[in-house]
Amino acid sequence: MPDRTCREVYRGETLSLQVMDRLGVRFCTHSEPYAVISITDPNLEHPALVRSEYCRAVLPIRFYDLDGRVATLRTGATRVGFTAEMAGRIRDFVREQSGNGVDLFVVNCEFGVSRSAGVAAALSFFYNHDETFFLVHFQPNTHVRRLVLEALRADPDIAGPP
Repeated sequence: MPDRTCREVYRGETLSLQVMDRLGVRFCTHSEPYAVISITDPNLEHPALVRSEYCRAVLPIRFYDLDGRVATLRTGATRVGFTAEMAGRIRDFVREQSGNGVDLFVVNCEFGVSRSAGVAAALSFFYNHDETFFLVHFQPNTHVRRLVLEALRADPDIAGPP
């Protein structure tokens, strides 16, 4: 069973990553340059973050925690999940911030278990060649992980594993 309270920073070869929940990210600061990928449900506001001279940028993204692009509810309503366009925004954000000297990415979602872990696992697999930490401590959303990896692999300007 994943450890839902694990909030340590994973220090990889290329990128360092930290998965946080909504509450934890509100108090998160670091004494090195970092950027935040903030994920929340479409009907919620993103959490207010502590102002820090080291926080270089924040990428806000809204989508439901689905293991696919669309889910139809019993009421007939649909909910849209993570898309390839969103994965591309994450890829571009990480590339831009990495080019600006950021090696630490804090990724948060509501509970810090699935969506944020899916993003972190994909980034770690691609840049650090290892996602074990995120598979052991969290329950990465496989749809999110797959789309982020596809976006990273599709960009010829990013060096990653074959």
